[in-house]
Parts: sequence; C-alpha cells; structure tokens
Amino acid sequence: LKDIENVIHVNRRAVDLTPDGHADKPGQLGGLGNALHCRFERLGEFKDIENAIHAMQQAVDLTPDGHPNKAGWLNNLGNAFQNRFKHLGKLQDIENAIHVMRQASINLTPDGHADKAGLLRNLSSAFRCRFARLGELKDIENAIDVKRQAVDLTPDGHADKAGHLSSLGNAFRCRFERLGELKDMENAIHNAIHAMQQAVNLTPDGHPNKAGWLNNLGNAFQSRFEHLGKLQDIENAIHAMQQVVNLTPDGHADKAGWLDNLGNAFKSRFGLLGELKDITEATVAYKQATENTSSAPLPRYSAACHWAILCSKYQDPSSALDAYTVVLEIIPQVVWFGQTVHRRYEELLKIGRTINAAAAMAISVGDFTRAVEWLEEGRSIVWKQILQLRTPLDELQQQDSDLADELLTLDNAGTSNFQSFDLEIKHKSAEEEAQNHRKLAARYEELLQHIRELDGFGSFLRPKKFSELAPAARNGPVIIINVHDSGCDALVVCPSTDIIHVPLPMVSSGVAAKMHSDLVSFLKMCGVRDCKPRQNPMNHDVNTFSLNFCEILHILWLLVAKPIL
Repeated sequence: LKDIENVIHVNRRAVDLTPDGHADKPGQLGGLGNALHCRFERLGEFKDIENAIHAMQQAVDLTPDGHPNKAGWLNNLGNAFQNRFKHLGKLQDIENAIHVMRQASINLTPDGHADKAGLLRNLSSAFRCRFARLGELKDIENAIDVKRQAVDLTPDGHADKAGHLSSLGNAFRCRFERLGELKDMENAIHNAIHAMQQAVNLTPDGHPNKAGWLNNLGNAFQSRFEHLGKLQDIENAIHAMQQVVNLTPDGHADKAGWLDNLGNAFKSRFGLLGELKDITEATVAYKQATENTSSAPLPRYSAACHWAILCSKYQDPSSALDAYTVVLEIIPQVVWFGQTVHRRYEELLKIGRTINAAAAMAISVGDFTRAVEWLEEGRSIVWKQILQLRTPLDELQQQDSDLADELLTLDNAGTSNFQSFDLEIKHKSAEEEAQNHRKLAARYEELLQHIRELDGFGSFLRPKKFSELAPAARNGPVIIINVHDSGCDALVVCPSTDIIHVPLPMVSSGVAAKMHSDLVSFLKMCGVRDCKPRQNPMNHDVNTFSLNFCEILHILWLLVAKPIL
C-alpha cells in the first residue's frame, strides 16, 4: 500500500507542475489515474475510482487521435468505467466502457499492432459484463466475435493464446446458457469446450493460470451436463475440477471457490446416480473450502451453505449443526465487508432464510441456546441494514481508527486477490500467491483476536453468546419466533428458567408469507407506505384495511399467541 501511496503522490505532484499544453501531461494524468484505480481495488474507497476516471478522461482529452498512446489511455479509462459498474451497477458506466474500448481496439489500433488482441479481449469482457446485466443476445454475440478476432490475431506460441481461448470458451458457455433452442445450445457448448480444451492443452502444468483454465473447462462440462444429463460430462467436470484442486496449494485465494465447484459437481453426479459416496465427497470438498481462510468470505460462505444443506438432507443432525456453525461465523464478514450497499440488500433475504434454516436445525435437536444466538444474530444484521445503523466496523472506527483501517485494508487485499503493486505486474507462481495469501489471513486473524480483547468487542464479527442476550428477559419473558419450511417454533426466554420451546404446528412459511403479503397490500392501499401519505384516504379503503388487519391479528392470536400463552 505504501508503494501505491508514493506513486500517487509523485504523479499528482507531476500533474500539478505540468501545464496542460505540455507533451508529458497526458502520460502523467494516465499514470495518476492508474495508481488511483489500483488503490481503489486495494481499499475499495469510491473517491479513488471517481478521481481515477477523472484523471484518465483528462489524459484522453489532451491526446490527439493519431498519438500512439491514445488507445492505451482509452483502454485504461474503459477498465475503470467497467470496474465502477461492477461495484455500483450503473448502466451508463458499462455503456461508457464499451464506447471507449471500441475506440481503442477497433478505431485506433490496426490489425498488425502488438496490443490489438489484448484491447479486443477487454472489449469482449465489457460486452459480457453488459450481457450479464441485460441478458441481450447481441452482447454475447459481440463478445464472441471480438474474442474470436483476438484468438485469430494471436499465434499459437504466444503466451496470451491460452487465455484468449479460455475467455472465448467462457463467452460460448454464456451463449449456451442463454439460448433456448437445443441445436444452438449444443453448438455453443461444443465450441466452448473445444476452446477451453485448447487453452488447457497449450498451458504447461507449472503455469500460474493452468488451474484457472481447467476450472473454466470443468464449469463448461458441468453446464452441458445440467442441460443434457450425460454422465460423461459430469465425469469430465469432476476430473477437471479435481486437477484444479490438486494444482492449487492450500492458502491460495481461489482455492475455496474451486473446492465449492468440485463439491457442486459431486452433488450433481449424486443427483444422477444416487450413490452416497458422492455426498461424502461433496461435503468433504465444501468443508475444506470453508477452512481456506485466505479466500474471500463469499466463496467460503457459499461452500458452507452447500455443506449445511447436504448434511441436513443426507447426514446426521450433528454434522448439519457443525456446518451451520461455520455459516454463522462467516455471515458477518459477508455482510459487513467487501460489499456495496446494493449488494448487501440483495444478500439480506437469502441470509435471513439461511439463518432460519440453521435455527430450525438447532431446535430440532433441542439446542435452544444456539438457536436463540443465531436468530438474534440474524435479527441484528437485518435491522442494522434496514435502518442503516452503525456497522461493527463503524463502531471499531470510533474506538480505534488505526485498527479499523488495517482490518479493512487486509480484508480488501484478500478479497481482491491483490498482488504486489509494480509498474509492470509480474505473474507469480501458485505457491508464491498462496504464501502471500496465508500471511494476509494470519495477520487478519491476529488482528481479529486483538480487536476482540478490546472492551465491548468480545463478539466482534461473530454471534453474541446467550449469556450476553439473557439479560434482555430480566423484566419479563422474551419470545422469539422462527419460521422455516420445516416448521414454525417459538422460543421463550425467561428470567430464571431454561428456554421454553413451543411448537407452532398450525403456522407454516406459506401462511406467514401470505399474511405478510396481505399486510403490505393493505398498507399500500391506504397510502401508508407512500412517501407522502394521502391526506384524506377514502372511507372504503380505511374500512377494508381495518377489517383485513383485524383478520390478520385474529390469525396471529389463534395460531401463535394463544399456544404460547
């Protein structure tokens, strides 16, 4: 980070000292923009990406079309627009990215230029990014056409050939998953697998990208299996993904995601053959993924959820509880770190359902204390998000800003799979990357331990213990309701007795969802949810609301309150 700060300082000083008409000004602005973009990827502060785009746009504006560096400045600007789109989701950013990348790769760079294929690769990536957002077939078709040009322009012995082929294969796979006609789908996935297999064949085992190309190939085989159901495809997917895992040392940031993919492949084969050994293999892969603490929280969380669901269905409850314990340990990192506000809200509903499932499993085995801890953790996360209350990191920032800044830096470094900053990025071996990621993870855990020793931070980024929650019932019982597809339960926390469990067999997730939907509809009908409530709602609306609201209260009394009392 210190290196990036120094580069930003030097470039900013150079920009300030250089008049606009000077020939060096665009290069200095471009260098400043690149350094700010790099710091944004490291720290995630949006002012850096805003300033990066501003500096890069100035570099472009000050450079005439015939200048040899114009295409490079445009390409860098496009990458910054695309990165901001990925974080904020504003469609105009990806539109701008495609526009400037098209200028860079097609309008300003001739076919014989050494950078042409790389510029086309970036344009293809932008088309795929917009396709993922809008789902328009023309975007994935454009991505494939552009990527084909990049492949054709790159000779077989070139170091980038395998990467272009693998990327082309991914674009074909996206097209395969989008198309509705079986013939077109088969052609698309055949082309995807062919391109990815070429990429793998061109890459020696010691190459740092070999595992990534194999992972893409495995995903393509799995996609075809999911659509066509052929055993050979899922066998090939498992074989490729096992190679990926074997090639990737423990501690590598990508290992959790690749183990999660392998677990999914075993689960798919179980769905076809019904052999329990595949469930065992899947749960082992998922568990190993969660233990790779050098990986970002999201792939570890995904693997933990898959592990918990499989254990709930096919293994003993104690295994499911172990898995859900890991899920609940990772959730705070998923929610509070490395996510935009929009992404956090998207995750809330899924996380809420996961916590309900975890609590239902704990209740089913009589572990009411753990169920209360988990439900309170879920309630705390959801309401802090909805009400935009202070996050745990905000509270730490107030207590010790240096600790908070270091924790955020370490989290972003792990999430972005950051490599040492250099003017020329050097490819590291998988083992070198893994060593770096292990150091980051060790420092992260050391920092968490230190934070949890601070007064009031003993439960930082983990569920509170029941002993901390029980005092809430000192003036009377606290009742917690859990609704899940497997059943509905009440847990009564009393001042001086054990937790009382009250099953609510007449309530289901469907009944609860229906009452919630009806209540929201009634509130909207009366203008209660409007930004400016109606001054004089019609008597008919008020009367209808009153009747329906009373009906909901009546159902809640009969099915929930009365059994508890």
